[in-house]
Amino acid sequence: MRSTLTYMDKSLARSLWLAGEMFTLADIAMAPFVERIIDLRPETLDEVDGALHVRDWLVRMKARPSWQEAFFFRGMDASTSAVRAKMSEFIS
Repeated sequence: MRSTLTYMDKSLARSLWLAGEMFTLADIAMAPFVERIIDLRPETLDEVDGALHVRDWLVRMKARPSWQEAFFFRGMDASTSAVRAKMSEFIS
């Protein structure tokens, strides 16, 4: 996890998005991975020298209308991830 976030942070220091100046499939593919890390171990970002560029990228990702559609459903707000809610259906 740390090595991936470090690589992402270095890449995002050079450009707005993971593959350059345009939003691409690379960003779409990594979004669930980063969201899951934050759900399970939010301190991981701090372990990668704060991962400031990853944090900025995540703010841009969350600002996209498609983020709300992909990660939240059934009237949930941004404090509850769709993944966590779906998992609780199977656990309970």
